[in-house]
Amino acid sequence: MGLYSSKYESVDEIPDGAEITIDQEVTNQARNLMLLQEAGLIVLEDDFGVTSGKDQIVDNPKNIQLTEIVAGNAPRIMEDVDASLINNGIAVDAGLSPTDDSIARESETATPYINIIAAQTADADNPILQRLVEIYQSDEVAAFIVDEHAGARIPTAISLEQLNSYPR
Repeated sequence: MGLYSSKYESVDEIPDGAEITIDQEVTNQARNLMLLQEAGLIVLEDDFGVTSGKDQIVDNPKNIQLTEIVAGNAPRIMEDVDASLINNGIAVDAGLSPTDDSIARESETATPYINIIAAQTADADNPILQRLVEIYQSDEVAAFIVDEHAGARIPTAISLEQLNSYPR
């Protein structure tokens, strides 16, 4: 996910009182807010998690106005506001490059939002499923994902323990 602006080239240029669009959906909104904190624009409560919301903003030094919208509308609305938070897939579909056009991009905040390969416990040792995971996590598939999705999706492999340790 990234923060995009057609008016400003960096987060530092975002003025006091700026209007930034965020997703109205709960999990995406939490992710948006974590990115805004990572960018230094707001401060969230220490126990902020993947289903937290705007009520857990503890500091908004630039008095940013957060406008909730349907995620898919963000690229069109971006021209009318100071900045918009846009999911990578939506950004690429709109002709934006997550790596080149965003003025801020999430790093560690993306951890709980990765796609996972899951199976029932009874199938944990299934050789076919294990081979699928092996293929999916290969360098060739990683390169394909990066090329095919123009940087909008980043191949990631973390343990279930790491994923479960992320605050909720």
